[in-house]
Amino acid sequence: MKASQTLFTLCLVAAFFCLAWTHDSNDALTCNHDSIESNPEIVDVDGEFLPSGGRILQNATTAYPPLRIFPYYGSLENVTDAFMTYVQNELIPPILGYLELALKIKYPVTSKMVFDKPTICGKPSPAILNVTGVDADFVIFLTAKNDTSATWVASASNCLVSSGVKRPLVANLALNTYLIKPTVEETGARGHEYNMYVLMHEIFHALGFSVNFFYNYVDELGNPRKDHIKKVLLSGTNRTVIDLPPLTQRLRKFYGCPTLEGAFMENNGGSGTASSHWERKFFPFDLLSSGAIHGRRVSEFTLAYLEGTGWYMPNYTYAEPFFFGQGQGCNFIYQTCDANNTGGFDDFCAGNGRGCTEIGRGGGFCKSDTCSDGCRIYYPQNEYDCENPAGVYFSPYASKQVYGRGLGSKCFSGNLSTSAKTVGNTTYCFKYNCKGEGLSTTLEVSFGTSTLLCAKEGRVTVSGYYGAIDCPDPVRFCTTYGKAYCPRGCSGTARGKCVNNKCVCNKGFKGIDCAFTDPTAQ
Repeated sequence: MKASQTLFTLCLVAAFFCLAWTHDSNDALTCNHDSIESNPEIVDVDGEFLPSGGRILQNATTAYPPLRIFPYYGSLENVTDAFMTYVQNELIPPILGYLELALKIKYPVTSKMVFDKPTICGKPSPAILNVTGVDADFVIFLTAKNDTSATWVASASNCLVSSGVKRPLVANLALNTYLIKPTVEETGARGHEYNMYVLMHEIFHALGFSVNFFYNYVDELGNPRKDHIKKVLLSGTNRTVIDLPPLTQRLRKFYGCPTLEGAFMENNGGSGTASSHWERKFFPFDLLSSGAIHGRRVSEFTLAYLEGTGWYMPNYTYAEPFFFGQGQGCNFIYQTCDANNTGGFDDFCAGNGRGCTEIGRGGGFCKSDTCSDGCRIYYPQNEYDCENPAGVYFSPYASKQVYGRGLGSKCFSGNLSTSAKTVGNTTYCFKYNCKGEGLSTTLEVSFGTSTLLCAKEGRVTVSGYYGAIDCPDPVRFCTTYGKAYCPRGCSGTARGKCVNNKCVCNKGFKGIDCAFTDPTAQ
């Protein structure tokens, strides 16, 4: 497949939006994307063209420069002033701040990026791109549409690719103003984070995480990559597997499966979903899995995929914690799931009861969906999200729990009751404190003003209550979902820095990720 034959328009359907904002919906667990086919144009840019036989721009001992991304807002037409201000000041800058920390470019543009074209991405070419030029390696051409049919939130499509290494140069990022709402107060921080992850998801597609770029990837010498697209039998079906050296190596180590062929890609959904996303069974909380879900992460594997394209060099210190399936061996990959979790894997559940999600951010119900190949996990529910201040209204023993963004609580399960009557398992949001290190790690859980000690995995009773609280394994809890980290690198060096796994915001910015501007700062 040549670059001129490739393009994707990958849309996040409104059903996924419902997953982030409603308490339950069957549609919220589907995985279809709308998809439109078109052809990007191949163009020459300085620093991209390779001589025959290939070369690398810099040697291995030379640091690659940060990926420079230029957002063009001039085609955001028919939007309110509030929407324009939100996109320009609050939404796009923290995304680009993170990406410029996390990604370096192996084939940068060595002069201003300028295109002598009457139109770009279907819009009249602006002077800054057609005459003046910009110092950038990748251009995001933002457009907007008020689509009240609510079938998509955002979509990305590639407009221009380079003639040398067939790298994406310009992409159109379309925003649905009907569904993306300006959020400028910290009280709406969860909605703001959702908006950022939606757009980041689409930008990663535009950077090359797409089936339409599979044949454009290059190896370490800049030559077309070969034999990286495989078909592997999984649960009786031939599945698409991407074998990119930096990705496969990390996955084998992560799972403890030395024979893993590569990364399994999604096999369900429409043409915009299948093969262009991680298989949901293995990556439900990763940014590049299909669907929107509370607590998405930019994992080391998404960054490794981009390294495998041959175009980028990630800084893996900015990968966000990801541990779904870690250390569970080859059977975790190849064994077929069932409703009873016969394999006994820690990250899958059985039945349809309530428990804590694997990332520990809140509670949910055990279920599968059409993209999870029958595997069941605790899907997050909005009203049980520990970062949702309104969650207190849905919680038993509200005075003993803590709900709110950045307040330091995590999900714990249990069946406490004030009467002898047995109740089913439910979830709580408690603050906690990890003490010690290594195998001597213990976990202190705050139940109101009382402290419960979890020295090992098991159940602990609470004075004055029937039932118990489920203690997780303290070592695993404190090194995985209980470990603090700086979300998205504190949104870039212009906004903040990470100190002891906590963002310290620069003057003029605020939030646990420094993703909001602070107009009150003097």
